[in-house]
Amino acid sequence: MTMKAFAFTQKGGSLVAVHRAIPEPGPGEVRLKVLACGVCHGDSTVQYNVLGGGFPRVPGHEIIGIVNKIGPGVTTLQEGDTVGVGWFGGANCGGNCRPCITANRVCCEKGLVTGTHSDGGYAEFTISRLDSTAKLPAGISPDKTAPLMCAGMTMFNSIRNSKARPGDVVVITGIGGLGHLGIQYAAKMGFTVVATSRDSSKKELAFKLGAHHFIDSAVDDIVGTLKKLGGAKLIVYTATSSKGLGPLLPALAVEGEVILVAALSEPITLESTLLLFKRASLKGWASGDNKDIEDTFAFSKLNNVESMVETFPWDHATQAWDRMLSSKAEFKVVLSGSWDKVNVVQ
Repeated sequence: MTMKAFAFTQKGGSLVAVHRAIPEPGPGEVRLKVLACGVCHGDSTVQYNVLGGGFPRVPGHEIIGIVNKIGPGVTTLQEGDTVGVGWFGGANCGGNCRPCITANRVCCEKGLVTGTHSDGGYAEFTISRLDSTAKLPAGISPDKTAPLMCAGMTMFNSIRNSKARPGDVVVITGIGGLGHLGIQYAAKMGFTVVATSRDSSKKELAFKLGAHHFIDSAVDDIVGTLKKLGGAKLIVYTATSSKGLGPLLPALAVEGEVILVAALSEPITLESTLLLFKRASLKGWASGDNKDIEDTFAFSKLNNVESMVETFPWDHATQAWDRMLSSKAEFKVVLSGSWDKVNVVQ
């Protein structure tokens, strides 16, 4: 039996429709019938083999699916369950590395990435390890829930694990796929939320999402404005360019921190004294595990946090990919629907 999928077949190549054998779940695994999959910028690492997954490879790590078949040893899920899978594809160290021992499985020294070290969600069916699969309620909207598996979880997880406390000033840079979710989470957690964007037309949206202040980074004095607010306890940096990072550091409060939630396209250049004299810090935050997915979804449902999506049918997967890469998509791009019209070329 075969299925349809979209894959990268060579380094730097285009996304192409392919036939693949329907995979069988092994011990500790389940097979999912994919309902929807987000198109994340992180999938571009698969296209260029940045993390060494090899080719051919089916990308996709913002997956909502229905458990279609259970592998040996799986007792906590059953066929028909609705589940989600994110960036974290499982800990492959046997639970023996220090990150796993200290409950930091997403940093496992032999950690796997969904859609990189195994085929992901750009397919009719995919395999997921039990330790990377989150159980979700039936009846959810697959399209709107898929982005919470990575973009939403990354923003929620990074903010809730920061040093900032309710009432503190939290800055969300950009009002795109990550930023529009970050604003909602920060506001619902009780922070004083400052949204920044080079697009002044997004001011009204920023306030609608819950921001208390808006700064047009193309014309306004970001540092001066933030200093008047007492300084930023947290800046969540969502851009893929490092150029805007250094100029933000003077706006940090004492013991403030900057958290990077996206891979930067260039090396970081900054003035070290801006960190030294305020005991400030710069760190990265990558995703989370299946428990974090469940926490993200629960918080989102309780507080009416919702992703804004552009949904494409599977036969427009290449257009969806181009839309995401062009940065023209305002928020999140999601693939879902029927595979009937997909024309397999190889």
